[in-house]
Parts: sequence; structure tokens; C-alpha cells
Amino acid sequence: MSQLSVSQQIVQAVGPLVGGRCYARTFLQPDGALPPWPAARFVFASLTTAPSICGDGGDDAADYRVQIDLADAYGKGEAAFLALRAQLLAAMQALGATFVLDGQRDEFDAETKTLRCSLDYLVYQSN
Repeated sequence: MSQLSVSQQIVQAVGPLVGGRCYARTFLQPDGALPPWPAARFVFASLTTAPSICGDGGDDAADYRVQIDLADAYGKGEAAFLALRAQLLAAMQALGATFVLDGQRDEFDAETKTLRCSLDYLVYQSN
């Protein structure tokens, strides 16, 4: 599974939860304004190849660390944000055992007035 394939799976799983606003690398900002919330973005934080006697296996056999950042308007409240987070976790779990939750960090962004969580996933393809 290539990085593109992993990206497509994440967009398919997470996109419907955030009105299709699931982006690679950055939140889209129309005309310099803040993006509509909720939204999600993901980045590939690292890649580990699976070396063998035949070579490293390339992109298709690599394991990835992917960070998914979820953001929603602070005014909707903590309970609504935690419900959205739970939906994201369930959607990622439905992708199968290849995607493993490995950590989380929560924050409030004062500039955008959003609640945020960063979820770290390990994508194990080499097993």
C-alpha cells in the first residue's frame, strides 16, 4: 500500500465526519479566512522501510507514522468535540488492524478558537 493509498483511506474514513474537509498537510484557508470547522488534516510524520534480502520494499512495504489533527469550534463545547473524536476513532478502527492508535495530544488554539486533538497512528504494512 503506497503513501497515496494510505492517504486515500484516511480521507475516505475521516472526510464524511468533517463535511469533506479532510486535508493532507494543512487546513485549507479560503481567501485568507479561517477554515470552516470541523476539519481534519493529516501528515506523514515518518516512514520506516522494511528491508529484506531483495531490497527495502519501497513505499508499498513501508510502515508509516501518521498524525491526524482534528479541530472544531470551541463554541460547540467539549462534549460535542469528544463525540466527534470518538467518531473519528471508530472510523479509523474500521480501516482494520493495519492502523494502530499510538498516542494523543489535546490543545486549545486561541488564534482560531478551536478545540484540537492530534492523534498519532502507526500504519503497519510490513507485518
